[in-house]
Amino acid sequence: SVSSSSSLSSKKLKPNDQMSTNFDNGRGIDTKVLRHITTLLTSEGNMYNIIKVLSEIIMQHAGAHKGIMFLNHDSQLFIIARWENQKILLHHIPDTDPPRPEEGIGSMLLAKDCAQEFSFEMVKKVVVRQKPLDLSECESLHDHYPDNCKPKNILCLPMINSNKTMGVLYLENNLINLAFPQKKRTLLNHLASQISLSIHRAKLNIKLEQSLQEMKEMNKDLIRLNKTKDDFLANTSHELRTPLNAVSGFCDLLLDTDL
Repeated sequence: SVSSSSSLSSKKLKPNDQMSTNFDNGRGIDTKVLRHITTLLTSEGNMYNIIKVLSEIIMQHAGAHKGIMFLNHDSQLFIIARWENQKILLHHIPDTDPPRPEEGIGSMLLAKDCAQEFSFEMVKKVVVRQKPLDLSECESLHDHYPDNCKPKNILCLPMINSNKTMGVLYLENNLINLAFPQKKRTLLNHLASQISLSIHRAKLNIKLEQSLQEMKEMNKDLIRLNKTKDDFLANTSHELRTPLNAVSGFCDLLLDTDL
């Protein structure tokens, strides 16, 4: 499992908190809880901490025994988080700096390299159609995973931002056929949206930092070029001044001499 010193990770929602985690209270999803989650996420700038907190919330409240978070990057699916048996493992996110060893984050992982561990066909279909997909809707899929592993229910939710599928949230329950009722899906859809927004924002921050660093390097180059120009002008002025002084001296001598 991955440990984190982030203050955000330590702010887990508990049933006795002022904002209750009773998501199904007869009125649907508790909007106060959703606002609380949004506030926590927007106050955190580290993408791995954001994903870890979201994974913890989903693991606690989704009713899933297994969960996987996929990122759609350059037309390939990468696993960026997965959890099972109350353990969360994060993986290196494409287009980000390699994590430090002490962060306990796994190496970059392509989904196709471990496709036998989940219903890959469901995940790929959700990427294309950009709509949630339940196992009960997948009779036509040519996927051996449900037959081999026999999960009771699987739910795949697209993580969409600006009409683009940023990734997929995959949830699996091994005990109950109706593990993901509509009210629970409302919460999960909200969390999937938060994940896509957080990843999009983090990528923009990375690009901004890279652009800022490039501008700093360009500024250093301009300073070096300006100094080179000043040195060149100073040397050229000196080199020109020396023969001109001699010429001026000879002219003065000629003017003072009677021919």
